[in-house]
Amino acid sequence: VLEVAIISTSMPQTTAALRLNRNQQRLVALLTILGLTLTLSATMRHVVLRPIRDLAAAAQRIGRGDFSVRVPVTIEDEIGALAAAVNQMAGHLQRSYTELEQKAADHAAMATENAALYAQVRQHAEVLEARVAARTSELEVANHHKSEFLANVSHELRTPLTAIKGLVDNMLDGL
Repeated sequence: VLEVAIISTSMPQTTAALRLNRNQQRLVALLTILGLTLTLSATMRHVVLRPIRDLAAAAQRIGRGDFSVRVPVTIEDEIGALAAAVNQMAGHLQRSYTELEQKAADHAAMATENAALYAQVRQHAEVLEARVAARTSELEVANHHKSEFLANVSHELRTPLTAIKGLVDNMLDGL
C-alpha cells in the first residue's frame, strides 16, 4: 500500500448530510409528482373534458332547435363514437324536422283549400235554400190557384148537370 487516506467525519454531520439529501430527494419527488399531476390534468382536460364540453354545447344547441350543429370527431375512442352518434342524431333530426315542416305546409295548404271549398259549398247551399224557398212559395200559389180552379169548374159543371138531371127526371116522369 503506497498511500492511505483517512477521512473522518463526525456522526452528526453525516446524519445531517443524509437528512438533507433525503429531504432534497423528497422535494424532487414531490415536485415531480406535482408536475406529472399538472401535466396529466392538462392532458385530461384537453383529451377528455374539452370533447365532453363540446358535446354538451352541441346537445344544448340541438335542444334549442339548431340541427345543423356538428361535433368534430378527433379521436376514434368512446368520446369520438359519442360525437359521431350525436352528429348522426342531429342529421336525422334535421331531416325529420324538414319533413315535418313540409307536411305542416302541405296540411296548411290543404286546410286553406278546404276552407275555400267549404265557403263555396256554404254559398251554394244558401243559393239552393233560397231557390227551394222560392219554388215552394210558387208551388203554394199554384196549388191555391188549382184548388180555386177545380172548385169553380166543379161548381160550374154541377149546376148545369143538376138542371139536366132534373129535366131528365121530369121527362121520365112524363111531365
